[in-house]
Amino acid sequence: MSRRFLRIDSAILFILVWTGIAFSAVTTEDILRVSMGLEKKLTNHVTAEFEAQSRYGNRYRDYDKSFAEFSLQLRHWKYLHLSPGFRYGSDEIGTFYRGSVAAIYGISTKYIKPSIRLKYQYNNGENRASKKTIRSKITFGTSSKIPGSPYVYGEIFHTVTNRDLIQDKYRIGTGFKVRFTSHQSLKLYGIYEKEIAGDGDIARIIGLKYEYEF
Repeated sequence: MSRRFLRIDSAILFILVWTGIAFSAVTTEDILRVSMGLEKKLTNHVTAEFEAQSRYGNRYRDYDKSFAEFSLQLRHWKYLHLSPGFRYGSDEIGTFYRGSVAAIYGISTKYIKPSIRLKYQYNNGENRASKKTIRSKITFGTSSKIPGSPYVYGEIFHTVTNRDLIQDKYRIGTGFKVRFTSHQSLKLYGIYEKEIAGDGDIARIIGLKYEYEF
């Protein structure tokens, strides 16, 4: 099967999964994410990543927030790597920041790349209460041998309180990547997000990310 048809299959998979997710419940909010990412391999075991992102709500018409995030990928073990990160941005309330550290365990076969990620993050900023969150994520990705490298994932958010963990929300996502050159690619993804606590708000998220690897 040619790479052209495999790439078309990746796009069809994305559209079918996203359409099913999008119409599975009444939509509360439609959100657009547009971002640019830069990636530089510093050593054989350390990669630096930078991302600048803007988000738009109200069916993509109203500006919501922007932020810049810097992170490291520390790959000192075969199947396990760590990723500390820091985000700083602003919205209509004021400036905000987020510190995080994640542990990712994954294996890679010829065609599939399943992984598990456990992430702790601390959010704070102007005119808002601080928040500690633990995120658990399972991803089923595909290798670069599959054009588009499509993937799907599920993620659960838990808010950390003084005494216990409270389920906050969950996400289901899918996406694929189109590579133009050995350094440049464009990633398209969709996310369905639903609050477990509170009013059970729902968000449909469409994202577009340009990536450049040095």
